[in-house]
Amino acid sequence: MNIRTLGKNASAIALTAGMVLAASPAQAAPARETGLDRQALRQSLDAVHEAGMYGIYSTVRDGERGWRGASGVADVATRRPVRPGMLHRVGSITKTFTAVALLQQVARGAVELDAPIARYLPDVVPGERGQKITVRMLLNHTSHIADHVGPAFPSLLQGTFESLDDNRFRTFSRRELVELGLAATPTGEPGATPGIYSNTNYLHPP
Repeated sequence: MNIRTLGKNASAIALTAGMVLAASPAQAAPARETGLDRQALRQSLDAVHEAGMYGIYSTVRDGERGWRGASGVADVATRRPVRPGMLHRVGSITKTFTAVALLQQVARGAVELDAPIARYLPDVVPGERGQKITVRMLLNHTSHIADHVGPAFPSLLQGTFESLDDNRFRTFSRRELVELGLAATPTGEPGATPGIYSNTNYLHPP
């Protein structure tokens, strides 16, 4: 995994949920009762840019009506403008949407929050560990499965970026990252509080 894909892969999907991709629009002015106030939406983006944000873009939907806009630059060196149709990885914000999707499965009775993850992924977390860690523990980061970022880029633990540079063109599969997290020393006993934030909790191998 290179640096550009680190954020994407580090927060892909929960161990027991399907992938959910979503983007969060920037806060916009309230829509008029008769429809979207496109001028107000445009002004809101311009105001964010003028307040100091290099670039911003947003998508707003109101029923069947929609609006997309952008303001500022995507590259401060070349001054390339932001375009409404640009793609942007939302990084760990993905975890919020993944957790909601999983809770919807819980509400449907397809997944049990306090069931051991070995029930759903016996080949990923086998043995006693898979029996102790529950779905809930993955969601609230009390599984104490180590974060794979440290093992993948060990120099970060020493406060340098050397390993990022050394691996900038390397691609880590999701399975490799999960295995790195599981092989590392656990941060505590499953269920112990406080929890420790770990990207591995929200990563699913193919």
